[in-house]
Amino acid sequence: MHAVHSFGRLPARVTPMVSLPQIHEPPPPDNCGACNVCCDVVGVDALGKPYYARCPHLHCASATGGCGIYETRPHQCADYRCAWHLGLLGPRTDRRPLECGVLFQFEQAPGGRWRLAAYETRPGALLTESTQFLIRLIVTHKKTRHLALLSDVHLVPYGADLPVEFAVDEQTYDYHPPPPRGLPVKPHGQSKLWAGGVRGLLMPKSTSGR
Repeated sequence: MHAVHSFGRLPARVTPMVSLPQIHEPPPPDNCGACNVCCDVVGVDALGKPYYARCPHLHCASATGGCGIYETRPHQCADYRCAWHLGLLGPRTDRRPLECGVLFQFEQAPGGRWRLAAYETRPGALLTESTQFLIRLIVTHKKTRHLALLSDVHLVPYGADLPVEFAVDEQTYDYHPPPPRGLPVKPHGQSKLWAGGVRGLLMPKSTSGR
């Protein structure tokens, strides 16, 4: 799968981190555990699901929660692994996206290079020293030091209205594409912070929130 991530042009397909040939770590002992925030945060073209939109197949109200089409879920979902799942933040469960409030993933940039992106999963968690510490852990990890890694981390606040280059399922989501406006970012230290619209979490038409 190919992806280009810049805030002006987001990936038509989110490149799963497992595609990095340099990193092939087994999943954690309890896999994702209680964490399923990627089902809210990550855009999935196979489902017509934009970023920061609740997947209609996510059963948050059930006793255990989880995917309602797990056995037949798209390959994009089956292959997806965030930085914590790959072991780049160690085994501590308080660093999972659900607990730490940020989902970290690598995204392919032009020229065969990679960029780390941090997606806020809980409002208020992104611009903290704790998140900066986790970013440093990832970019200095022995398994990422040799990547062609861009220095500017992309910081995405919770509910950012990110554009997508695939058709959103209008039967599932009441979605209005954000207006084109160039590159809506602003510097934040050595990183780039999304400065476009923020709409919150988009819910499927037929379901209620958590």
